[in-house]
Amino acid sequence: MEASMLIGKNITYTDENQETSATVKSVKKNADGNIVLVLSNDKEIQADQLSSISE
Repeated sequence: MEASMLIGKNITYTDENQETSATVKSVKKNADGNIVLVLSNDKEIQADQLSSISE
């Protein structure tokens, strides 16, 4: 799946505190070339923190 296909999708991810849900606002690559998801709660997470995807 292309990362850009995640825009507008609801996701669940694990951060330092707990598992959290948010909507993907945009996708970008960091300086190392890794995919970063920009979320509706203004957090940025690495793609490997993603737990699940829903409509």
